[in-house]
Amino acid sequence: MASYLNFALLFAVFSVGCSARSLMMTEKFCKTQSLQTNLTFNTCVDLPTLGATLHWNYDSMTGDLDLAFTASNPGGWIAWGINPTGLRMLGTQAMVAVFDSSSMVVTPYTYNISSYSSVIPGPISFPYSNLTAVVDDFRTAIFAHMMLTPETTTVNTVWQVGPMNGTRTIAMHSMDYDNLNSVLKLDLIQPDVGSPAPAPSPSPMAM
Repeated sequence: MASYLNFALLFAVFSVGCSARSLMMTEKFCKTQSLQTNLTFNTCVDLPTLGATLHWNYDSMTGDLDLAFTASNPGGWIAWGINPTGLRMLGTQAMVAVFDSSSMVVTPYTYNISSYSSVIPGPISFPYSNLTAVVDDFRTAIFAHMMLTPETTTVNTVWQVGPMNGTRTIAMHSMDYDNLNSVLKLDLIQPDVGSPAPAPSPSPMAM
C-alpha cells in the first residue's frame, strides 16, 4: 500500500511538471503582445509562473538592457528584478509597479530587498533610467533601461504579484506555488525557459 501511494505521489508530481513544461513549450503569448512603447524588442519569453512575460534587448558588450515586464494583477502590484546573490527574494534589486486606487494611476518604484522585516522603496544597485509603468487591457507593464556589468550573460530573475494594503502600500503576496517559485536563472543571450526553479524557502514579507 505504501509503495502504491509513493508511486501515485511521484506520478502526480511528474505529471504536473510535464504539464507546466508542455504549456511553456506550446504557448508563446509574449510574441503576440502589443506593448505601449516605441521600442521593438528582439527577445521575449513567457515566464513559467504567474502568467508573466519578459521582453528585452541586450548588448552584452556594453551591458545595456532595455526591458518590459508584464503581468496581470488588476488593482494590485507587480514586480520584476535581478538578484546578484542567488535565486531568492532577499537581495533582489526590484522594480515595482504600484496601483493607487485613489487616483487610478500605476506608479513605478525601485526596491532593494535587503530585509524581510522592512520592504520599502529605495535605491537599487544597478544603474537604471526611463523607468515607467502602464496598465493596458488588464495587464500592467514595467519598462526600464538598466546597465549590467559588461559581458554578463545570465541573471537571477525574480518576479511577483500581490495585493495593495490601502491606496499606496504593497501587501504580502500569496503563498501559493506560483508565487513561491517565481525565480529563474535567465540566459539573456540564448533564453531557454522551462519549469521554474524551486524557491529555497518561503518569503514571509511582501515581494
